[in-house]
Amino acid sequence: MLRPKVLSLMLRRIRRRGYLPILMVVVSLLWFSVGPVCGLFGRVVFLIGWGVISSAVWRATRLDLPGEMVWRWVIISILALTGSCFQWASGVPYHPVQSLAWSFVSIVYCSLVRGRKRENNNFLSVDTGIGAAIPVGMISYWFSGGISLVPALIAAIAGDVDVVGLQ
Repeated sequence: MLRPKVLSLMLRRIRRRGYLPILMVVVSLLWFSVGPVCGLFGRVVFLIGWGVISSAVWRATRLDLPGEMVWRWVIISILALTGSCFQWASGVPYHPVQSLAWSFVSIVYCSLVRGRKRENNNFLSVDTGIGAAIPVGMISYWFSGGISLVPALIAAIAGDVDVVGLQ
């Protein structure tokens, strides 16, 4: 059942996190200014940046109320579609439909993977022998969403490279 009150609570929580709209503007402006020069690398960085913002929105919309999941998916879908369309600001890719589809999947996947609750129970530090200890548990905590690089890379390549059989 769709409850509009849940949507208003979610939007209020997003609005209270003032850094989210600012980060969206910063990532968009960086893409508009530097994206055309960077090529594939720029597309991957933009997708990861937009995915990280989407994961913050995904975490902000978690209310643990009945009927919230539909609204969460609507909000993430709107963000992913916006991020996918922003890529076309620097020029339409060689394969626009594949690029749009893979970028959408990449942003949604990144927001789901990085939007999970994370915890660190491993406080082991490995001594390197040169005076610096490496906190193994904290490294795995910081890079827990690193697997989301793979769909972003696929999205960037799918839009610019001719895929065999799809001519």
